[in-house]
Amino acid sequence: MKSKQILKHLDKEIIIKASGKTKNEALTRAVAELRKQVYKEVDGLILKMDPSEVYILNEEKKVEIEKFLFFFMPREKVQYFMEFEIKVHISYVDNLE
Repeated sequence: MKSKQILKHLDKEIIIKASGKTKNEALTRAVAELRKQVYKEVDGLILKMDPSEVYILNEEKKVEIEKFLFFFMPREKVQYFMEFEIKVHISYVDNLE
């Protein structure tokens, strides 16, 4: 019986938009979305995903002043909208069928 290499490697660049109350929260959501997108695009069993480069393409900060009864107790609500370009190296096993 002849041996056959079934492990494959793939490099992808994926652009993801995410938002959060802090910059770290936005990055965390972007990585979670990256994982979902890679699992959707790669046909096979993913063994390892290794982000090699992460770039911030766009960053936007939105500040709203929230008041109780339009007058009392003002507070700031901050929301960050960010766009990332993530280069990821994927190791996977192709379907065996």
